[in-house]
Formats: sequence, C-alpha cells, structure tokens
Amino acid sequence: MKKLFLSLFVCIFCATFSFAQENSENEIQTKNALGFFIKTQSNANHLPLGGINYQRWLNDYWGVQGSIQGTFYSKKQEPNYNFCTDLELQVRFIKHKFKVLPIESTVYAWLSGGLIAQDEVAVYGDGSVEVYKDCSFCTGIGFGVDFVFHEHISVPLAIGYLANIGDTISADFSISTGFRYRF
Repeated sequence: MKKLFLSLFVCIFCATFSFAQENSENEIQTKNALGFFIKTQSNANHLPLGGINYQRWLNDYWGVQGSIQGTFYSKKQEPNYNFCTDLELQVRFIKHKFKVLPIESTVYAWLSGGLIAQDEVAVYGDGSVEVYKDCSFCTGIGFGVDFVFHEHISVPLAIGYLANIGDTISADFSISTGFRYRF
C-alpha cells in the first residue's frame, strides 16, 4: 500500500511540472493547482477524508481535478483505514476578478467518479471480531467556488451529493474544502 501511495504521489508530482506553462505577457496564467483537500459526508459513519489534490483548467470552461484521500482511525481498539480516489470533471460558469482586492473567484459545477476502500468490522455472536476491506464505487454531483488570493493561493469550497455504490447504495450531502497553490 505504501508503494501505491508513493507511486501515485510521484506520478502527480511529475505531471504537475509537465503541464506547467510559462506566463504570457503581463498576465499570470494559473491553470494548475496542487494542494491539500478534505471531503466530508453528512452520514455519521464516514469520517472526513484528507489528502492531496491536483486541478487543471483545460480552457476557459472545462477543467479536471483528481484527489487521493485517506484517513486512519481506531474504532473499538481495531485500526481502520479508509482510502478514496476520485476524478472530477468541472465546468466553469463565472470567473470574476475583484478590482479593489487581489482576489479572483470562480464558480463551477462538478461531476465526479472514483473508488472508496474502507475497513469494516464484523462482530459475531461468539465475541470474535473480523476486519475486512469493503470496496465501492463513488460518484457525485454539485457546485463549487474557488477563491484565489494574490494570484497563487487557492481556497476551494464545494457542496453536493456523493453516492457510494457497492453492496448497498447510499447518498449523502458532501462538503469539500482545501488549500492549494496555483501555478
């Protein structure tokens, strides 16, 4: 599992520099963003997932965003690991630059898909405990706003609904936020 995380981190790190572009005349193009992202669901069984995030605006309207997130917690003395990876397609509606303040905002819609792997605990009648990995497909839809301060510091806020499709189907309200460096 450590090799998987390391490989994904190296791939995203290399892709970041391969997609980086030079600045045009007097205008800074901040099409790429790399940073930390947290995603929560309203269901009490899901803890917030935090991890790395990469975003790229392909043109003035379309963008993609990928996240690798995980969490570790201990429930009834059994360690649990949750892991989530997803890819978002984003459509920009509004991009506004404030004249007085060094702030730029973007309003967008998003559609995501990915995988969730989480540890589940089964307690049997004889008192024995079994921990097993439950994998499911996740998908979501929603809206977001991204605030960019001083042309490089980005704080996104996204709301929407996420659905987990596995043995059962569940949908929950979701809030996501983070901190990214735009380049």
